[in-house]
Amino acid sequence: MPENKLHHYVPKCHLRPFASGEAVNLYNIERGRLIQGAPIKGQCVRNYFYGKDGKLERALQDIEGAYATAVGKATENPASLSLPDLAVLREFALLQTFRTYGNIEKLMALADKQYADIELAASGRPIPPRMLESVDEAVTMSIGNYLALREHIDDLDLCLIVNESRRPFITSDDPAIHTNRFHFQKLRSGSFGYSNSGTMLFLPLTPKLAFVAFDGNVYFAPDRRNNIIAVTRDAEVAAINELQILHARQNVYYRDAETGEMTAAEFQRLSGDRPHVWNELLYFEKTDDPTDVERYKRVEAMNFEQGRQYMTLVRSVHVRPSRWPDLLRYRLRPRSVDTGTAAGVVRPNHRVLRAGWRAVQAAPYGTGDLAGAT
Repeated sequence: MPENKLHHYVPKCHLRPFASGEAVNLYNIERGRLIQGAPIKGQCVRNYFYGKDGKLERALQDIEGAYATAVGKATENPASLSLPDLAVLREFALLQTFRTYGNIEKLMALADKQYADIELAASGRPIPPRMLESVDEAVTMSIGNYLALREHIDDLDLCLIVNESRRPFITSDDPAIHTNRFHFQKLRSGSFGYSNSGTMLFLPLTPKLAFVAFDGNVYFAPDRRNNIIAVTRDAEVAAINELQILHARQNVYYRDAETGEMTAAEFQRLSGDRPHVWNELLYFEKTDDPTDVERYKRVEAMNFEQGRQYMTLVRSVHVRPSRWPDLLRYRLRPRSVDTGTAAGVVRPNHRVLRAGWRAVQAAPYGTGDLAGAT
């Protein structure tokens, strides 16, 4: 029997809570129109996206099953969600930032830009092959990045957001949002990774539930009760929904018609704030400094004449909302450590500061299979 060729990069189990049966409403960005009752099976899907042998697709199904179980449990009784359940949501949210077609498009665009810059710098000389030759290679790289970063977020605080307002949560075809209010506002920097102080990771679960992982050294949740944060104001939900509108690739998904009209209006207001380039390439040329320390200076472009040497830095571009949810507030004395290195300002309890220590965590649902599948 042939393997299923339709691979969902946002699984159906994520979209179903925002749907009616097997049909979901959406706002299509390219057409600028609302579409009612689109089949879920046709959303966020590509033929053989995770390969034709089915290994990676099957490994992802294990994670999706654990996620669906946790969301179902939260829907029945938010207070029943345990820390292991929240850890499942954390793992899924991290995976979802890497597995979407939107992320693969960003990687391919980065590879194309790098290759074009190398061609220009080489001036007809032989050059190495592209960083990524195909979507398959990009998917393999992206899943590998997820596996490498799992231990970099195991120190984040985990909470379930319960929506008690009148406004429902929405989702999208790129729904897991990694952002950092601390870096944007306090450090005046849009460059950050998962290890940095101020990390936030948002994921809508249903119109009435969302998940957040955050740096507890920088933020606290004043309305937190155990691992639940209840939000009652429409503005709080609108701020979380804005992240979806800014980050979506092609479609934003919602349940009811009124939410669709609000989403379309919000998109028109916010469309100018959506990034046009998601990764930036920065080049640094080695200088002729006579000291024993290698030094590099920033340059606008490379030039391979006369044996020049360069370093390349990839800087991700993150969505920056016009407003931040008030459910997380700054601590009076945020704790962070400036490493003085490319790692930047990191969390004081993060693994990069634990000399000689390596996090070892048992995979609760088959990430060992996922590693083998890549």
